[in-house]
Amino acid sequence: MPSNNVQIIVKNAPEVAAFLKQKNEAMLKASEDAMNTAVLFLEKEIKESISQGKNALRAFDTGLFARSTTSEVKGLVGVVKNDVEYAQSIEYG
Repeated sequence: MPSNNVQIIVKNAPEVAAFLKQKNEAMLKASEDAMNTAVLFLEKEIKESISQGKNALRAFDTGLFARSTTSEVKGLVGVVKNDVEYAQSIEYG
């Protein structure tokens, strides 16, 4: 009965592994940079919307709500948030 085994030989395996690792790291860095850019853009848009009433009624009195909008990026996860106690009331009515 014939054998169904397949053997693959990779020449220069350490160099190929190093190349793939470098490409993976570069891709991860580019993705993290893109996430950071996107989150900063979103934070800016939200602050402008709050202060200028772009997408809802103008929510600007003392400026605390706009100033309290912050963002952070950890790896590939980005968050834009506002922790003032009345943020949900403004967002959801």
